[in-house]
Amino acid sequence: IAYSILHNADDDTNIRFPTANTFSVETAGSERLRINGNGQILVGSSSNRQTRLGGSNFSPNFQIESDSVAAASICRFSDTIAPSRFVLQKGRGTIASASTVADGDQVGQILFSGWDGDNFTNAAEIRAEVDGEPGDEDMPGALSLRTTPDGSKFTSERVRITSGGQTLFTGV
Repeated sequence: IAYSILHNADDDTNIRFPTANTFSVETAGSERLRINGNGQILVGSSSNRQTRLGGSNFSPNFQIESDSVAAASICRFSDTIAPSRFVLQKGRGTIASASTVADGDQVGQILFSGWDGDNFTNAAEIRAEVDGEPGDEDMPGALSLRTTPDGSKFTSERVRITSGGQTLFTGV
């Protein structure tokens, strides 16, 4: 196959194969989407940017970068009470053989980071955790609101809402 596939009537719209095990999509002469050999989906960038969680780095599977708008939208239109959904899920084991999560497992996390001159470093996070012993159709959960103290790269829990409904101010 050729280095790129060109649209007959539009020579600045292409599917390219820039390196082994990678393809990209271009419109208006600029790369818009890339899927690399690791299966990572990159929008607005041709290389994966690592991010941090405390002192550990990781590479996201899906990355959006932009100099103007970096946003994702999920919208549902229906004449029902059903909402749009953004679902974070966690299981132990493997995809082929999932097993039950355990008390204390984090099941979802939203990180808020800022560029510190060298890396993106976490300023705050929201965690959802298993808060008790899971059972069939029973998943006790807690929410943890965390902020990073000045001079640290690690977030600290400030507020916790337990599976029992209590609000604990833990960082006071």
